[in-house]
Amino acid sequence: MLSLDAMDPGFRRDGGREDGSGGSWRLLSVIAITHLSGYNGWMPTVLRVGGFRILIFLPPREHQPPHVHVWKADGEVVIELAVGDGSQTIRSVARMRTSDVKAAFWIVEENAEYLLKCWREYHDQGATDS
Repeated sequence: MLSLDAMDPGFRRDGGREDGSGGSWRLLSVIAITHLSGYNGWMPTVLRVGGFRILIFLPPREHQPPHVHVWKADGEVVIELAVGDGSQTIRSVARMRTSDVKAAFWIVEENAEYLLKCWREYHDQGATDS
């Protein structure tokens, strides 16, 4: 199985850092990740923190309520974002250590406003709360 670190879109095919001209590697990375997950669509990485990648799957497959997919190594946790009076909750966990789940939850909580803004932009919802 491919390592997500090996598909880091921050690197070009030649191993150097992107200088703005490495768009094809970014696209290849997204395609490889979607293939690994069985998802047949786009899922951009919107934030990277401490080895965690936070992604938002895009329509048509993606759905309400607003949530993010947090990956580290081969583990994933899906976290629903707090909207209105609601609270942030964990929807599912797959192959992720408890300590990493807690760290992912905290990272999402610390970046909730930004992540909700991204989710709404990708889903054409502007500033609505639904």
